Amino acid sequence: MSNLCFVTFLSLKNTPLAFLTAYSYERLNVLHQVAGYSTVFWVLLHGVIYIIAWVKTDNLEELLEKTQVMGITAGFAFLVILATALFLRRRRYEVFYIIHIVMFMLILVLVGMHRPDLGTKAAIVVIFTASIWAADRAFRFAKISLFSFGNTATITPLPHGGTHIALKRSSGRAVAGTHYFLVSRD
Repeated sequence: MSNLCFVTFLSLKNTPLAFLTAYSYERLNVLHQVAGYSTVFWVLLHGVIYIIAWVKTDNLEELLEKTQVMGITAGFAFLVILATALFLRRRRYEVFYIIHIVMFMLILVLVGMHRPDLGTKAAIVVIFTASIWAADRAFRFAKISLFSFGNTATITPLPHGGTHIALKRSSGRAVAGTHYFLVSRD
């Protein structure tokens, strides 16, 4: 459960680590990937250990309980994330990203339903994880909204194939090498 929170923290675009380490979220992404792979490993190990224990105690009917079905479904969602990370991320990043986000949201719901008691640490971790992810999304939306409305860009070709883009309103932190989302309204 703590890995789920850690992986989400490492995926934030507005992570406090960027300010503490002076590395952008792009450079910190490798930590997100390593933590993600280890999370999938721990999820699979968790499932295998429980199944072995239920086989040994002749208690396999527990797999049919609603909370266990939610956990099993969450495990399959983790496998979908793993498969798309291994086979789609480099070839079709946009498809990978959409699947990644949808599976992540599904995992949060399913893990919450797997351990639904609000008095447990698992439920608290799920709520905290969802909260930091939603706060990051809200902050990103606010930044995009703030800097996109009423903004214009002047595009000037440079020698050797370069392009100079001057924004009417920039974030103030724009320096060479950073990126912006530009939308053409032609």
